[in-house]
Amino acid sequence: MQVDDALAKGEKITKISIFTLISLGCLLLLTGLLSGSVALRGDGVHTIADAFVSLIVLIGLRMLRKSPSERFQFGYYKMENFASMIVAIFLVFIGIWIFYSSYLSLIHPKELTFPIVGLIVSSFAAAAFFLLAVYKRKVANTLGSVALKTDAKNSIKTGMASSIVFFGLAFSYLGYYQAEAVAAMIIAIFIFAISYGAIKESSLILMDGCACPGTRGNVKSIAESVEGVEEVHEISLRKSGPYIVGEMHIKVDGNLSVHAANEIVEKIEKLAKKRIPVLKKLTLKVEPMRKNSK
Repeated sequence: MQVDDALAKGEKITKISIFTLISLGCLLLLTGLLSGSVALRGDGVHTIADAFVSLIVLIGLRMLRKSPSERFQFGYYKMENFASMIVAIFLVFIGIWIFYSSYLSLIHPKELTFPIVGLIVSSFAAAAFFLLAVYKRKVANTLGSVALKTDAKNSIKTGMASSIVFFGLAFSYLGYYQAEAVAAMIIAIFIFAISYGAIKESSLILMDGCACPGTRGNVKSIAESVEGVEEVHEISLRKSGPYIVGEMHIKVDGNLSVHAANEIVEKIEKLAKKRIPVLKKLTLKVEPMRKNSK
């Protein structure tokens, strides 16, 4: 699948995600208010917050389609990384609120009303979130999108949270009233863990980091396979949204004409982009190498 096609598919699944999250979040929140469950209320609030997360991801994906402008001459590819950072920071505050609410419920436990309804709603929500996460992850891997990968992880976390809520409600139904407050605390911890990972990865990319040793090796082997290339060195790669851009120095016979050297460069660029679809741009610097005369 081409990157542009994957972007369109990414936008589609994100729209579905927003609708699903808002619908289930409202259902969880309403059930939590009626039953008095802090776990269901927390799950509902953070699910609705996840809808805003998906909305930010959607904005980031659409920005990738924008053409470079006079101000942003290298395009808007890092917009999704910036969006992912905002998402993670937003989730931290949601996690703090959930943890505080669950702490209050832990020290003042009470019996829930309509526990069976809560169990049904939480189990249904968990199944829906896991299915949504699987689909998001598939599209994210195709696109190589950090924001969409974060969103997919977020959906997995949301599914796990609803599963934990289910077990918390089950124990509360059996008379262990603090169980649902503990479940809400675990949800908050999940949120903190996901947020930390997203902030770390997005920061690395925004600082032009690229933990892609496999790609660097592929680029080097491709260049070395082209006839006329004597030596390859100084390969530098960085992530820019879902793409990779890089620079590389090659040495060729100093007696080659400019036209012949340019043909070598074009051949390397063509092969590299063909074998590495996420490689957006590869800048090559050609240096002369004079062979020792016999």
